[in-house]
Amino acid sequence: MLSEAVDARNELTVDILYGDHEGGQRAVTRFVLSPRPDGAGWLAGAARHWNVDRADPR
Repeated sequence: MLSEAVDARNELTVDILYGDHEGGQRAVTRFVLSPRPDGAGWLAGAARHWNVDRADPR
């Protein structure tokens, strides 16, 4: 499924869960991968961050 999206040059969204070395302070970052209009690769960006175990700092 992922290879089909890459071959079709569709925009991709990936959520990555991570934390500190003790497994605490878990957070998620959403990354967006967009194909370049000129066909010369991809553009990557971090679209959103949020905390899992505590309130978001706003």
